[in-house]
Amino acid sequence: MTIKNKFLILILTFFACLSATVCISNTICINDSLVITGKLIDIEHNKEIIGKGSVEIKGENYSIGETGDFQIKIKKTPEINLLFKTIGYRPLIIINIRPDSDSINLGIIPMFTDSHYLINYDCEWWQFICKIRKNKYLKGLDKYSKNERIKSNKIVDKYRFEFREKIYPIKHSRRNDLLTIEL
Repeated sequence: MTIKNKFLILILTFFACLSATVCISNTICINDSLVITGKLIDIEHNKEIIGKGSVEIKGENYSIGETGDFQIKIKKTPEINLLFKTIGYRPLIIINIRPDSDSINLGIIPMFTDSHYLINYDCEWWQFICKIRKNKYLKGLDKYSKNERIKSNKIVDKYRFEFREKIYPIKHSRRNDLLTIEL
């Protein structure tokens, strides 16, 4: 083998290793993560939600800041479903979010107040007056909750969610508290 052939093999080997390194680093550097941002707002009272909340994506919970702002970094998938939960508000699920870039800004996420108020009656078997008060309270709560739910559902029916210059209605389930936005 001549020196010219050895030099040619050495140069070809160098370029092969260099091209393999560049190809591998490019596939690793391709961004497969997605950043989702937004802000939770109490629509009924037109104010920021103060307090902790969570967003559930594929069974994993991510926390929301105390002012309602959130920024979540997840792995990019073809369709994403987000479930928003906050104490005192009805849970909201946004389904079929299709990422078209490396980041999605959902903007203002509407949250609607929940009508359940909790008072704990721990009555022993001999405390008859406590049991009577508990039954009266629960009957009144059911009636109050039903009226509040009817009012809340009317507000939900009027509100429209805007995303990517399109407007989507919010659907409410009659069986549970879950509100749904289908994109």
